[in-house]
Amino acid sequence: MRTCAACWLCFLATACLQPATVTCMDGVVCPAGNVCDYAHAGCATSTQISECQGKDEQAACAYPGVSDGACFDGVCLPAGCGNGSIDTLEVCDDGNRFHGDGCSADCLSNEMCGNGFVDVVKGEACDDGNLVSGDGCQASCASPVCGDGVIDADRFEQCDDGPANSDAVDAACRTTCQPRRCGDGVTDTNETCDDGNLVSAATAAVAIASRSKRAATVLSMSPRASSAMTAMWSTETGVRPTARLPIAVTASATRRCSSNAMMG
Repeated sequence: MRTCAACWLCFLATACLQPATVTCMDGVVCPAGNVCDYAHAGCATSTQISECQGKDEQAACAYPGVSDGACFDGVCLPAGCGNGSIDTLEVCDDGNRFHGDGCSADCLSNEMCGNGFVDVVKGEACDDGNLVSGDGCQASCASPVCGDGVIDADRFEQCDDGPANSDAVDAACRTTCQPRRCGDGVTDTNETCDDGNLVSAATAAVAIASRSKRAATVLSMSPRASSAMTAMWSTETGVRPTARLPIAVTASATRRCSSNAMMG
């Protein structure tokens, strides 16, 4: 009788001394009754293990609390983004559904420029799947703009010196990403004038005289013919001709072009 009592006390003492947790070799602490899941740096129940025995990777499985699981490295885990395992069609899975931590919330991007996925949370404006500038999306995944230091031919840029772009005298590249030239509106040291065009005073005078003659013709026409010619004049110049307009325009043009002529 004493022997049996001693055995019972020993059994109770052993049960009380059973640890409530199990410490895995990788330092993970699992509740008693669970096993160490080294493949996923976590813990798993015996059911999660038995559900995937003899099954292919990502085969369907289930265990208490999860009805739509999948087998990953022999362990049944919840299927979908955020389970810590890369499912079919996923690019990454870091075990959560947050942006900005190296794996997007939908597990479709590793949030690196050049992966073909625009990660707005990382400040990307574009991503064409490469790290090449000048092809419509810069190597930094920024949209091309004049002044970024990259000559974008598809934007008709001929130069781009970045911060050095300037409309100052003798600047090599203007703020429009066009090289300095006669007609850009900036009088460089080798120029005596630059009014923003390549039209000489003589050419301007001829053009204005031609329009003045046309305006005079309009005024001498019948009302109907004059109306049609006036419409054409207005379309070309944006100005409705009057009896005094040709004279005023010609006089103004003569004064301006004379000034230009004197400047050389």
